[in-house]
Amino acid sequence: IFKMSIIDEVDAKFKEYNNLSEQEGTLEARKGLMADLKIALTQFETLPPSTHQPDPKECIIARGIYEFAVFQSIEEGDIEGFKRNYSTLNFYYNELRDILPESSKKNSVIGLYLLYLLSQNLISEFHVELQSIPSADHNNIYINVPVSLEQYFVDGNYAKVLATKHAPLDVYNFFIKKFIDTVRTEIARSVEVSYKKLSIKDACEVFMLDDIDQLKEFVERESDINNSDRTISWVIKDDYLHFDTITIEKEGIPAKKMIYQVLDYAREL
Repeated sequence: IFKMSIIDEVDAKFKEYNNLSEQEGTLEARKGLMADLKIALTQFETLPPSTHQPDPKECIIARGIYEFAVFQSIEEGDIEGFKRNYSTLNFYYNELRDILPESSKKNSVIGLYLLYLLSQNLISEFHVELQSIPSADHNNIYINVPVSLEQYFVDGNYAKVLATKHAPLDVYNFFIKKFIDTVRTEIARSVEVSYKKLSIKDACEVFMLDDIDQLKEFVERESDINNSDRTISWVIKDDYLHFDTITIEKEGIPAKKMIYQVLDYAREL
């Protein structure tokens, strides 16, 4: 009777996971499979931290599993899990690059990690990571998304950040939305020191929100921010968004000019 090797068993289970990943509504099933796959990897004899010479076949399977683990962690909204999986995966990309063929998913994974750094406002770390990527890859469809967003942010072109609608992968939207929230907060800091009130219509245009319900949610989030440097009260009343107190404008933020640019761009869309 033919007995499958542990590599063949893990590879078969990985193919099962891969097939499920192409179907909708399979996250719960994939969670169980992923847990089983990670346990099964402990039976591979040459994976880190083993002192044995790495077996390329084992490493390619393990790398593929962790690539899917990175994406799955975002589906679950598990940022800490995402960071752990990426850290493990990064070893395969960097330390084993001389013995493994390059993964077709590498740029999509790195692009996702760059978006994570942007969403957490870890700009220095973003540039360190970017410097490790060959310049020829900066125009790659996956790498270009975070590179463009960061450039818009640095240029103060917040309208283009907020107008970002399309991503090459659905999981990218998780961090893009978080980055957009960061940008909205930056705009908020400028708006509240530049105006005593904005009409509901103008407020929705400035923050690129669809309607007053979304504006109310944003105002509620802003009201929950505990910042000792400012004491601003946001109130929606009589078809206006009021800023009851004004803080000292931070040096270097051309607040009114930026707001006018955002409004002009919003009206052009």
